Amino acid sequence: MASNGVAARADDHGNTTGTASRVAGVTSAGVTTLEAGGFIERTGDVDVFSFVAAAGPVSISVAPARRSANLDVRVELRDGSGNMLASGNPVDSLGATLSVTSGGGTYFVVVTGVGKGGLTTDYSSYGSLGEYLLSGTVPAATSQPPVAVLSAAPTSGVAPLVVNFSSAGSRDPDGSIARIEWNFGDGAAPVLAASASHSYATPGVYTATLKVTDSAGLTDTKSVTINANAPVVLQSMHVDATTVTLRTFRNGNAEATAQVTVRDGSGNAVPGATVTGTWSGVVSGSGSALTGSSGVASFKSARTKASGTFTFSVTGVTLSGYQYAPSSNTEVSDSATR
Repeated sequence: MASNGVAARADDHGNTTGTASRVAGVTSAGVTTLEAGGFIERTGDVDVFSFVAAAGPVSISVAPARRSANLDVRVELRDGSGNMLASGNPVDSLGATLSVTSGGGTYFVVVTGVGKGGLTTDYSSYGSLGEYLLSGTVPAATSQPPVAVLSAAPTSGVAPLVVNFSSAGSRDPDGSIARIEWNFGDGAAPVLAASASHSYATPGVYTATLKVTDSAGLTDTKSVTINANAPVVLQSMHVDATTVTLRTFRNGNAEATAQVTVRDGSGNAVPGATVTGTWSGVVSGSGSALTGSSGVASFKSARTKASGTFTFSVTGVTLSGYQYAPSSNTEVSDSATR
């Protein structure tokens, strides 16, 4: 679709426990009813939800769209540390349900699309996509955990990359936030603050995590990926030689030709560079030319019957991926006299 200009559907829920979508639910008579919708929009997509429950029976159900469903659901229930407690993917049903007895705490529901059998007998996970509804009932928790909200800018750039982090918007529905902790994912010591600035000195991909703890000791985390890219190293190039020669025609006109040789820091010819320069003396003008495979760019002056000196001077050299180093130039100007 992307090759035809059609953008893929945006991912609606986080793929990890650190980016899980919180499902608060509605509580009545000691039972919290959960409900959330989602969409598995591409092969390999994973949607993660979190909820809090007291000790007791937990029942989770994930059902695909009622009409023309293509999504074959696999659902997992994981504890607050990410350990799997139960999973469901019935052989003869597109939906899935789980029933466990919880010990209380934070839990995660992981939803994804799977195949059945194989292409020769059934179907693969390639087309197991579509909308679903997550629902369930859990014992109501006596205290609700906080909600962590993380923002970071920029999330990518050239190292050393300074990123500003903020927990603005983090809250606790039934208490107060007692602790805010940042872990930057690069081995640096955690920082306890509502906002923080951190420099990623070494190129790499890092996961920065915000952990919020409320007055009851309950926690919530959110994560963000930081890409610190390696600096682009440009090769140097310089003008190695400039040579001017003359040609005289039968009608008395004369024309000068300037040849400019460009080389890199290792002495290799640099093809495709744009050389600019000016003529002076008995002729004037400016122009540009590209270096060929031997690293040489050629310029011709205007023709004239006047006698004197034809001088060509290089004014600049440009090429993507290279840095012009004038201090390394050997010869940027040459003359010929008629």
